[in-house]
Amino acid sequence: MQRCQLLFVIVAASSIISLSQNLNRKWPEWFIEPLKYPQFYVGYSYNGIETIIDAVNNINLFSQCSVQGDVEFFINHQYLNVERLSNYFYYFYKDSTTKKGLYRIDSFIISSLTNDHIDLFSSDSLTSKNFSKKFISAIILPYWINKSYWTDHQYHYGVGFYTTIGNDIDAWKTAEERAIFSILRSVWSDISQIKLLFEESNKNSYLETIIKYKLNYIIKNIQIIGRYPDSTNKLYYVLVRIPINDLTVLISSND
Repeated sequence: MQRCQLLFVIVAASSIISLSQNLNRKWPEWFIEPLKYPQFYVGYSYNGIETIIDAVNNINLFSQCSVQGDVEFFINHQYLNVERLSNYFYYFYKDSTTKKGLYRIDSFIISSLTNDHIDLFSSDSLTSKNFSKKFISAIILPYWINKSYWTDHQYHYGVGFYTTIGNDIDAWKTAEERAIFSILRSVWSDISQIKLLFEESNKNSYLETIIKYKLNYIIKNIQIIGRYPDSTNKLYYVLVRIPINDLTVLISSND
């Protein structure tokens, strides 16, 4: 079993072409609307990892994984500031044979300076390679952009987002992880909360709230079904869904 913690490194903004400065970029439809391409798999050139390795890890993790750990939010009410401290892990079985059955069928460069790219893989080497692409201006604002979590009779849905000021790959990966977290904390979690009153040397006081979520789940069949690059607000959005029957909450005997 492999333990995977999602870590995100923000690099100097001066070394990255931001989304707002690259409006001529065309986004493949398979990346923006992945629900139309359920038989394909996406891999990122991520932290030195080959795209095919990232694709394999995603296939195995999204198929079945357990999530254990906690997340803390520190809310400063004086400055309306929120800090997040994540300390949870995804555990999944790594099937080394998956790589042998994948073929890269499309690719696009997301940063010409760092040569970061995103590849599309298929289990069929004969898959057509004629995929449509869209300019940012042609991508319709999705209906789910202002949502966080909802359900229907079959799925849990979660939306995550992250700033594009930094590394684009990190931003997409973080948005994906936060979309999953939106589902987990909404379905059930062990929540504790404390409020602290601080007094400064000038005798001014301020209130800080600490909220801690304990996570312990088994998840199957995670699907990324939508992505949206918001060039105006410099944010990347991701929509994830999980079948209702494929999310199991593990409650310890001590709870």
